[in-house]
Amino acid sequence: MTRNLLFSRPRRSASPPPAVTSHDGPSRVTRREMSDLLNSLRTALPNDGGQVNIGVISAFPGEGVSTVAQSIARAAADTPREHVLLCAMQAPTSGNVERPPFLFMETFADEHEPQLSYGEVQADALAHAADGQAGEGRAIMRALTRSFTTVVVDLPPTSVTSVGPMVSRILDGVILVIEAERARAHALRSARKNIEKYGGRILGVVLNKRRYHIPEQIYRLL
Repeated sequence: MTRNLLFSRPRRSASPPPAVTSHDGPSRVTRREMSDLLNSLRTALPNDGGQVNIGVISAFPGEGVSTVAQSIARAAADTPREHVLLCAMQAPTSGNVERPPFLFMETFADEHEPQLSYGEVQADALAHAADGQAGEGRAIMRALTRSFTTVVVDLPPTSVTSVGPMVSRILDGVILVIEAERARAHALRSARKNIEKYGGRILGVVLNKRRYHIPEQIYRLL
């Protein structure tokens, strides 16, 4: 019988791997906004062994998920005694894939922000781990990330693959990223339906790449 083995190997790196680079395009999300969002999430989520697992997802590619995920992770790393992991997912393969024998994650510490690390996990492997009892999938996720207090997972769009919604069920919840002046109501409803169908929980929404049609200072006074 094939066993699923877990590996989590830390390694130092001078810079994050290419898989976690920011999305192209303008983004108005600030670290202060992400810090406020993170504080709200921490008060709403149960403290399960001191670790919080949050996914960041969108309906379509290009809405700025990677940028928002990085902003949340860096905001978390600003908090004393936090050890934060920003986890990217390798692109899912096409077609049906048999359950892999190994689920492996390697992490790279950021030399400029010692409380922040980057990791990468194979999307299909993690989706297989989430396909079954949610409790077992959560245990696998926490085993992979056991040395971190906050884990932020950069998930693929719901319109591209079901991997994101599947993985969302083994996280504490997900943040849905919406690109301002692009998203349509039916697409958002579909994304929400896909996430909740697999047992995922939407914790909040980030309106990304918004434009200030009047000066930003006036918005802050409203």
